[in-house]
Amino acid sequence: MKLARVEIENYRAIQKLDLPLHPGLTVLHGNNGLGKTSVLSAIATGLGGIQKILKDASSIEFDKSDPRGSGQVQVRLTTVDDIAWERCMDGPQKRHALGKLEKRDDLGKLKDVMNAIMNADWRETKPLDLPIVAFYDTDRAVFDLPQRRTGFKTEFSRYEALKGALSARTDFRNFFEWFYARENEELREQKEHLDFNHRLGDLETVRKAIEAMLPGISNPRIKQDPLRFVVSVQRDDEKPEELFIKQLSGGYQIMLALASDLARRMAQGNPHLEDPLQSEAVVLIDEIELHLHPSWQQRILDDLTRTFPNTRFIVSTHSPQVLTTVKPEHIVELEREQGCIVPRSVGAVPTYGAEAGDVLAAVMGVEERPPGNEFVKLLA
Repeated sequence: MKLARVEIENYRAIQKLDLPLHPGLTVLHGNNGLGKTSVLSAIATGLGGIQKILKDASSIEFDKSDPRGSGQVQVRLTTVDDIAWERCMDGPQKRHALGKLEKRDDLGKLKDVMNAIMNADWRETKPLDLPIVAFYDTDRAVFDLPQRRTGFKTEFSRYEALKGALSARTDFRNFFEWFYARENEELREQKEHLDFNHRLGDLETVRKAIEAMLPGISNPRIKQDPLRFVVSVQRDDEKPEELFIKQLSGGYQIMLALASDLARRMAQGNPHLEDPLQSEAVVLIDEIELHLHPSWQQRILDDLTRTFPNTRFIVSTHSPQVLTTVKPEHIVELEREQGCIVPRSVGAVPTYGAEAGDVLAAVMGVEERPPGNEFVKLLA
């Protein structure tokens, strides 16, 4: 699924916004309070139409606090194939008159797309690719680690790959259960074939994504007594060290959570693909630079687009280091004009490969030196 445009009305901080999306990557930046998170949340709610068609109980819906003023909330999404759908909710004024919260969806051609996928599975014909969607907010690295194997699932449908995908967090427990079940199946097949080099393709997909996204990390695996997810960490020329996930730094934790969650959803949702990481997807990430060292900020977008090449990433950032890795046509600056939030192009400002200080001044409108600094005052 390749989104081309999002239109938002009366949603949180946004009165009206018509936002064209760049193929592959759109980077939102702007001052605090200008609606970057609201844009991502609105898109996530729009994408929740996919979950609703699948009758997924975790489908994301509008919240009663979402309407701006008394007008109707509306989110309309359009793909490059001109597949459009919208989700709406009445504003407070009409809701009070009717005594209830009225929500309406016009999912249009999106229903046809999703029904075709489900019908192909039901008829057991050639499977069609399931569009993968995901939303990761600033609380995305939350690890709900099981203490015991009680109640672990052993079977997973491809449609469960979208369960909780738009809840704004990684679903590490589901990932853990899936990884545990697939590791056990891999071990069973190794014993059956008397070949301990035998690997399951979907597990290898996840391992490959984790190792591609996290430098120095290898061999992600589950160990028991106690039950835990561990990785091998290579530092310079030292011997690899085995670390439990909670022993990793904040930056490594947040990237491990994101890479494992997204790769698992692709492997589970599209197991028929030779390389599930090639799945078409729409992924929303708030504050992409969160917990990352500036050197990692300078490669995070390249790592993501290389590891997940057919994913449309829509991310927000406050980092000049991130913006120096992006060509200007990918950058959208959100500004307030006459009470409305409007998207602006950064124009011909050279961002890609620029010095962070230049981007800080030319794109973000911030002086390289803090204005209240006594040394700066002496230089003035």
